[in-house]
Amino acid sequence: MTAVVNVGIIGLGKMGLPIARNLMERGFAVTGFRRSGCEELVAAGGVAAGSPGEVAERADVLLSIVPDAYAVEEVVCGPHGTLTALRPAPSTSR
Repeated sequence: MTAVVNVGIIGLGKMGLPIARNLMERGFAVTGFRRSGCEELVAAGGVAAGSPGEVAERADVLLSIVPDAYAVEEVVCGPHGTLTALRPAPSTSR
């Protein structure tokens, strides 16, 4: 049995929400954040997060689909941003 991959999506607008729906249709768990709310994601079966950092804490894979440099800075470096919430990459031995 394979584990379900949790994909985090920050930015659930014109591009992010359709991506989230496609991922959920293919068996991925999706946690998302949108400044204006995540009602559509939740209605489609996803999980709403309260901040970008919360998405990062839950995600195995993180996608950020935001419109401009200011939004990227807010998502990454803001007070509840992803930079401090990201998990370390798993170690690999070669």
